[in-house]
Amino acid sequence: MPQSQSTDDLTAGRTALQAGAWREAQQAFERSLTVEETPEALEGLGLAAWWLDLSDVVFDSRERAR
Repeated sequence: MPQSQSTDDLTAGRTALQAGAWREAQQAFERSLTVEETPEALEGLGLAAWWLDLSDVVFDSRERAR
């Protein structure tokens, strides 16, 4: 998957977060992470997971974002 796809997925994830579309945001950030593990994607995933009450994902993504 090209690097630009990761950027597109980060943008899609942020847009979904702003819209309150938590599951969509989670999926976008997970797609981004398959290309490259970045703090931005991990932070977004953690935030989406927080709203979805997925505590294991929240803590894992926050620890990996360091």
